[in-house]
Amino acid sequence: MMNRIEVRVLALFVLIFLAIVLYTGARIISETVKGREPVDLTVVITRKTIPAVIEGREFLLEVADTPKSRERGLSIREPLCANCGMLFVFDHPGTYSIWMKNMFFPIDVLWLDENKKVIHIVDNMSPESFPQTFTSESPARYILEIQSGARRDLELEIGSEIEFDLSNLSN
Repeated sequence: MMNRIEVRVLALFVLIFLAIVLYTGARIISETVKGREPVDLTVVITRKTIPAVIEGREFLLEVADTPKSRERGLSIREPLCANCGMLFVFDHPGTYSIWMKNMFFPIDVLWLDENKKVIHIVDNMSPESFPQTFTSESPARYILEIQSGARRDLELEIGSEIEFDLSNLSN
């Protein structure tokens, strides 16, 4: 049986150990995210997705249809899965730009007109291109971001059609 002094020493040892572990963990996390913008959890929590068909293959597209979600895009995120993408939806056709701010992986980007036809393509857009912006010469209503290399694998070209229905938006 331990006496009171031994119990206090043991408790003090445990507290010091926990403090060291917590401090070290906080330092590791701090160094990992140093230089990155904080993640806005409201964007993460309110993700909207829709199914899409691209050249006969089913995709799940995250929809960015608000100014805040369009600005955030795929920043500070893990790479896209093979059948995942992000669809930027604008209220009307226009010349909309894309940048690679806080991106960690390359993507293929396709601008679509009101009829969901591809009107402009940038393959393998690199995170190192930031602060450069990329814009279609023709007015676009949608911008689709998919995994780098997927555009060629799917054989998407100018004039290709993307199938999706925005009336099925889900959170």
